[in-house]
Amino acid sequence: EAAGDKQEIRGRYEELIGALAERMISLHATEDKMDLFAPYHQSAEEDDREHLEQVVRKTSQRAIGCLGHYGQKSKNRYVQQAREYIEEHSADSSLSLDLVAEMVGINSAYLSRLFCEICGMNFVSYVNQCRVERAEILLRQTKIPVKEIGFKTGFNSLQNFNRVFKRYKNMTPGTYRKQG
Repeated sequence: EAAGDKQEIRGRYEELIGALAERMISLHATEDKMDLFAPYHQSAEEDDREHLEQVVRKTSQRAIGCLGHYGQKSKNRYVQQAREYIEEHSADSSLSLDLVAEMVGINSAYLSRLFCEICGMNFVSYVNQCRVERAEILLRQTKIPVKEIGFKTGFNSLQNFNRVFKRYKNMTPGTYRKQG
């Protein structure tokens, strides 16, 4: 009976360590980080249950710490990919949270939360900021009519362009151009 319990406990430890290792691999942990599992593998066949339990506990704690680090890197990577996609496609008036989330490969609600957490602003605000920055350049550097600049930068109406631009710059695009 004791041997059966020992096997069951080892099986649970193996499942735990295996799941932690798989998760670290899925987050692209470096090989040197994966070395944290070596003490477990070296002790897995030992008969000293207390020692094995200590090794599993330490290994698990270290792995969970690494997962937190890699999880944050993963979050940052998702947001960075989303930002790059938005900056490249901000002129597209059909740009949406759902589209960007699909391109990044995550759920749109999760991307929305990450944006707020990491960027300190919501998705729509970030898109509008990109569009306004692009509009500023066009207003300063070209003679393109204001209305056309609004459409070229992804706004679907002159009224929306004026309203959003004024929110970010405290003046209308026309006034901005005159002052430039």
